[in-house]
Amino acid sequence: MARPDRTSSDTCQVRLIGLLRRSASTLTTLLLALPLAPSAAEVEDGLQAIRRSEPAKAAGIWSDLARDGDADAAYHLGALYRGGRGVVKDWDRAFRLFSQAAEAGHAKAQYSLGLLYQNGQGIDIDFARAREWFSAAAAQDHAAARKRLEVLATEMPSRLVEQTPEDALHKAVSLGERTLVTHLLKAGADANARDADGRTPLLLACERGEGEIVGTLLRSGADPDLVDAFADFPLVVATDRGELEIVEQLLGRGADVDRIDRYGNTALIAAARKGHSDIVGRLLDSGAALESRNDAGATALAEARARGHDSVARLLESSGAWPGPAAPDPRSKELEKLVREGGADTALMRAVAAGETELVASLLASGASSRTSDDRGTTALHVAAEHDRVDSAALLVEAGASVHGSRKDGMTPLLVAAGSGSSRTARWLLEHGADPGALDREGRGVLVHAARGADIEVLSLMLDAASPRDRRAALVEAVRDGRGSLVERLVESGASPSTTDREGRTVLSLAARDGHGAVARVLLAAGADPRVPSRGGATPLMLAAGRSRLEVVRLLLESGTDPDARNERRATALMLAAENGSADIVRVLLEAGASTRFRNSEGENALGLAERSGRTEVVAILKEHTGLLGLF
Repeated sequence: MARPDRTSSDTCQVRLIGLLRRSASTLTTLLLALPLAPSAAEVEDGLQAIRRSEPAKAAGIWSDLARDGDADAAYHLGALYRGGRGVVKDWDRAFRLFSQAAEAGHAKAQYSLGLLYQNGQGIDIDFARAREWFSAAAAQDHAAARKRLEVLATEMPSRLVEQTPEDALHKAVSLGERTLVTHLLKAGADANARDADGRTPLLLACERGEGEIVGTLLRSGADPDLVDAFADFPLVVATDRGELEIVEQLLGRGADVDRIDRYGNTALIAAARKGHSDIVGRLLDSGAALESRNDAGATALAEARARGHDSVARLLESSGAWPGPAAPDPRSKELEKLVREGGADTALMRAVAAGETELVASLLASGASSRTSDDRGTTALHVAAEHDRVDSAALLVEAGASVHGSRKDGMTPLLVAAGSGSSRTARWLLEHGADPGALDREGRGVLVHAARGADIEVLSLMLDAASPRDRRAALVEAVRDGRGSLVERLVESGASPSTTDREGRTVLSLAARDGHGAVARVLLAAGADPRVPSRGGATPLMLAAGRSRLEVVRLLLESGTDPDARNERRATALMLAAENGSADIVRVLLEAGASTRFRNSEGENALGLAERSGRTEVVAILKEHTGLLGLF
């Protein structure tokens, strides 16, 4: 057979290419028209049933397919059992179906199985298994799984993943993760477990001002009177922070109103010292003892007067506190006894705390050391700084005490004074060479401690000496604590309202998350942009909506933020509020024009999330709204 010449071959090739080009659209149409494989077609039938709001019909279709080993059908059926759509909600059945599909390599099922392990839904919490399944899904380019792995790597490092539920509980409380706290407690974590410093989860929650977590822990059996290794306990910690809501919760659960801390302070003395008149009133209603004295010999009234809290002093006097001069101190003989039995150095600490300046001078003259410290590294100068005993501080420094000496936790006398609201001693220490750039062991500076002390006079005093880094850190601290006046002062001094914390969250996001409406208002007025997202793409509106912060949600919507902004999981504020069951916020968002049409990366919309979470009121609201729009 003769071989065709090059010209003939080229001609044939050109003709073939032309033919293919002319028929390209026809070929594409034919390919698209090819029927799906029988199994895939039936899975699609189930999805069509879901779109027609017929989940029971979809469950029937997928059940037979899942029984025959179809991974896609098993995943979709597991999602129905997880949310109770068209079937009775059954976590165990959902777990088995997701496991079946995940083992077959179904990425969405692997991700969903990871969530069950992470949240303890139907099974015990197991972060290690959660990480395994998220990793499997992420290997198939599942975006949400990759994000979950990042969260596990940052907020739940490997040492936490491998730790006990109690260790995980402490970490979850310290992060403010209330949903995880709830799951851990349901999984059996001990609400009274202690960390290395003897702190319980309840004490940590009080230190953070996490009112919702405090309530969850108390309902789960947390003891409100357990103390840590330093004799701190929840009621005095919450009081010191000015957390009235938490104080009320603790008292409602039987907290001992007259328990004392390591310095002999009751909650009433602590409240009077900080000027928290609302808490003073609540403690008095609970029968707090008016004449209790701390180790310095001071009553609540004496502390209020010494720090210029006139309204608190009047409230205490009207309740029967003795209005005359300080009562004779019965501890003077105890101090003499301490000199005989414990030595002059121990007596010196007590004398400084009590403000007995003449006794301090006598003890120093008789050989008491101004440099002696206790097992925590606390010196007499630290005690003077905490109690604002400026005359004693002067005597101690003259006798050789160092203004730079630090405790084991890195706290210098100036840092202690700043955190205690001791303005006179703080000013004196600065004038006598104390280092305003000193940091504690955790890297916190003087301005951060001033913000923690919630004393605007001390904060203002420290501003001139503070670095820009300290100003930013102090702003973050003041925002977290909801200190509106401090936030305003810091912003006025130049701290940026766009400041972020170490995790990349804006201060407006922190205020929105924790429901600090007054703080959010100050930040917005100073120019904070409500549209700027934090880690994971969450906007302040999403954080507020997801945590039921109605006041902040309204404020942010008024500021012009986009109600339909989406995070990296493609979720909107409406989806988060719907899943959380926040009916009032769902209404407000809908009134602001939030769309119900969006779906997250798992294909769920707000209505589906509400149904899966059992939020019946929200389901009714969304159905009524979408019905009015003609979406059914």
